[in-house]
Amino acid sequence: MTESCVFCEIDPRKITATNELALALFDGFPVARGHTLVVPRRHVADFFELTQEEHQAVFQLVAEVRERLLSEDDSIDGFNVGVNAGSAAGQTIFHCHVHLIPRREGDVEDPRGGVRGVIPDKQNYLEGGGEQAAGTGIRSHKCRKSEEAQLSYKISPMGDSENWMQIVRRMRENGVPEGGYPDTTAGIRKMDVARELAANQLKQEAKDRKLRREARAKKKRS
Repeated sequence: MTESCVFCEIDPRKITATNELALALFDGFPVARGHTLVVPRRHVADFFELTQEEHQAVFQLVAEVRERLLSEDDSIDGFNVGVNAGSAAGQTIFHCHVHLIPRREGDVEDPRGGVRGVIPDKQNYLEGGGEQAAGTGIRSHKCRKSEEAQLSYKISPMGDSENWMQIVRRMRENGVPEGGYPDTTAGIRKMDVARELAANQLKQEAKDRKLRREARAKKKRS
């Protein structure tokens, strides 16, 4: 524990989830309902100073909190996940923490670009012919392949990728191996089919949530 660090002195009653190396709590100044911080137990200033074990623990908790929020609030349509690392990047509390911010359809006028909005005039890269420059396709599997051949690397899009974690998780739920399929013609085709299936499932679920919200709103008005 470090003296005068708010994250080293958290009131246990504020903790919403925990594991051996990390804990979660609601942000004291939330930008959206459900805005949660996931914090390593060890006092470490910078995200890039986390050990591999701490990194895994933090993002395991991010995933668990996401699932809990979705189960408790069907108004949620997406998430932003972000870290401020260093004062130039906006960090003001120098105990590493990851923001998990629920997003809802219509919460801002134009959400395109997501976390790119930290530099406001660069958020919407689709304006001014940016679509071609940014790229809209998927990286080739071999270009993205890491030594560990993680599934997430195999399907991560080049442009705005705010949904890729959800797609990866759904692909795993659908039975895709953690390392994906082999980098053969057949394997790449299977990856494409699996990715498309996962994306379509998530889109349908988002539509269903929207219909439920509209039905509730209509019922309240009647």
